[in-house]
Amino acid sequence: MIIYYKNNTVQTKEQIEQLLSEMDDFVNPNKNPSGKPQPKLDYELMKIWNGGNHLEWEWSEKTPKEDAQREANEQIIQDKINEYKNNLELFKNEKIRLWRDWALVNWFDSLRSKPELWEDQSQEIKNEALAMRRELLDFPDKFINYVIDKTIESRKPAKPSYIME
Repeated sequence: MIIYYKNNTVQTKEQIEQLLSEMDDFVNPNKNPSGKPQPKLDYELMKIWNGGNHLEWEWSEKTPKEDAQREANEQIIQDKINEYKNNLELFKNEKIRLWRDWALVNWFDSLRSKPELWEDQSQEIKNEALAMRRELLDFPDKFINYVIDKTIESRKPAKPSYIME
């Protein structure tokens, strides 16, 4: 199977089909009595045309460069996932702790950075905030096993409880 990629001269699948049809008409003397000039086919289209015996082909909306870039990006993402699977600490540092640090700054440190607001709070609220900060600091270490989608799906009941018979 040949993949024909979009290029400067051919932008749609219909254009390819039209060019192949014009080439078929050009080589058939019954369909080209007026002697129309030969349509310009590039090397890939000539391979697809194959002397009038059209080979199987697919149209690609992307150029080869875009396709290669997409594959390279997918490979980079897959490599990163494998790296995270092999190094849980790296995953925690790059994904979880970033969120944790954001939460600390926005939920806790922003209140402590304003002494007039912090001092007006009751001791109970201060203790609760300190406990939340401690919990957030320990956040990634509390979760050793991460639940995956398959586990969640397996725990779903066959029939939801809100459906009555």
